[in-house]
Amino acid sequence: MENEEKCRIPKEMNTLMNFIANLNPFDISADDFLSILFREAIKMIPEADCGSAFVYENGKVRFVDATCHDIDALKKLKLDEKEFKLPKNKVLVVKGTMDYHSEETKKKFSGAVRSMKESLIFDLEVYGKNVAGIGLDILKGSEKHFKKCSIKLMKLFKTIASNAFKTKILQENMEESNKKLETILESLPIAIAIIEKGFKITYVNKLTEDLTEYSASELLKMDSRDLVHPDFKELVNGRGIERMKGAKPLDEYDVKIVTRSGKEKWIDLRSESVMIFKRPVLLVSALDITTLKNTQRKIEELQERYELALKSSHTSVFENNLKTGEIKVSGEIFFQIGYGDKDVPVTLKDLRKLIHPKDIKKIQTTLRGYYLENNDEYHMEYRLKAKNGEWVWISGDGKVVGRDEKGHPIKLFGIERIIDERKKMEEQLKIYATYDDLTSIYNRRIAMTILEEKIKISNRKGEPLSICFVDVNELKQVNDTLGHQIGDDLLRTVAKIIKGSIRESDVVCRMGGDEFLIIFPACTLANAELNWQNVKESFDRMNSFGEKAYKINVSHGCAQYSYQSSSDEFIAVADKKMYLEKKEMKLKKNI
Repeated sequence: MENEEKCRIPKEMNTLMNFIANLNPFDISADDFLSILFREAIKMIPEADCGSAFVYENGKVRFVDATCHDIDALKKLKLDEKEFKLPKNKVLVVKGTMDYHSEETKKKFSGAVRSMKESLIFDLEVYGKNVAGIGLDILKGSEKHFKKCSIKLMKLFKTIASNAFKTKILQENMEESNKKLETILESLPIAIAIIEKGFKITYVNKLTEDLTEYSASELLKMDSRDLVHPDFKELVNGRGIERMKGAKPLDEYDVKIVTRSGKEKWIDLRSESVMIFKRPVLLVSALDITTLKNTQRKIEELQERYELALKSSHTSVFENNLKTGEIKVSGEIFFQIGYGDKDVPVTLKDLRKLIHPKDIKKIQTTLRGYYLENNDEYHMEYRLKAKNGEWVWISGDGKVVGRDEKGHPIKLFGIERIIDERKKMEEQLKIYATYDDLTSIYNRRIAMTILEEKIKISNRKGEPLSICFVDVNELKQVNDTLGHQIGDDLLRTVAKIIKGSIRESDVVCRMGGDEFLIIFPACTLANAELNWQNVKESFDRMNSFGEKAYKINVSHGCAQYSYQSSSDEFIAVADKKMYLEKKEMKLKKNI
């Protein structure tokens, strides 16, 4: 009888022991490890006719290997975990295997598996999560049954799989945690170092290398006190020992360091006592304040701004699960723009409601790029709606910390910070680079860029292109007699009248001093002169009102593009005509 049968050690036991000794699950993927284990179980357990190996993934059952059954059909099933009802963490023999599943699940299996009489199965649950399993089957019509020895062997295979998956999960969690820590430390705009007992440096970020001029490999061999200027060694040594013991940080802690090249630098030094792997260490941050220290006249004002910036430069840590749509984000940036704890978004849908509509597509395009390129780092800039309805610019920097089996990113981790002031400064600089500060019309640099573009269009389409070079007469006399403020008003008035008298397609620019350029696209020389007459009549009307302390008096010269000359030559023709008109006007005045 089978119940009375003694379990003898199979002849293949030596093979099994060699297999276990040589098996290293960490050099291969989880799928490959499970497949190797499954194939060995098929060889070792003689009663088995068929079998399959499967893993649980995001609520689904995915088959990774099979023999005798149709593996391609099994891979297409994508069963839900709730359909695949197996006792967890047990090795058991199931009679009438398919009867164990619901009618709907049986239909899904139809055509994928052969008719089974009996199955020997184990199903793993590791750290409360369904992980994987292996099933070996005896086909219907066979007189054999799984013996006690086979069940014991299956338990051994389950133990091997359980230990391997536990270690792999711990390894993956540690790798993800390391990536998160590295992302935070590398994204911070300050030098960061981790210092253990004995002042040994165990970690530095890139800014620490830049600050000290030492490489990371050099710094990791050094005593952190070797970087400190002799005048501050006693202070740093004493403070370091006190902080290791849990002493409170100082409000101000400025010290000097000596770089690799011998330069002396002032740094603002801050430290926090933390536990890493149950060991007390110091998390040290340093900011180069040499410029602040050397600029004595503004030291108090700049130091105050610097301290204010440190207090207000809060950043949010952001984790995005692209597969589930869940996000984890700390609330600092949301608190800064007026929201409370309950307003911090917890899903992408919640966050999307706060993002500027024009930036959503840009973000989606950026994320889509990570699916097509093997790039682990990301950078985004977008606008969030503040509690008061205003739009605030946000910068996001981070890394991909999780990918699926196809290599597509499924988890992002990074730092979000407010960059509204920087964006406003960039916009102001753009305005300065584009517009004339006095008249608010295009400046000379933009004028030349626009003219070059209009010349290209004229050459390509064969359309006429004309310009008018304008010079304000007697500006020096106005400045000398009425003052430069009145002279500036004269230039602003000329610019305003020209802009209001020309077509929308025409462009007016200040070339510098008292000179202006009008660009007339798709316009002949004759029509350019007619357009100029409109401008001239507007000047005459202004003069007739007598509201200004001056009379507007200008000279002009129009020219049509010849399809051969350069932009400088084109302007020179108009400038020459303007000079001739100015000369004639002086002659008439002197008669």
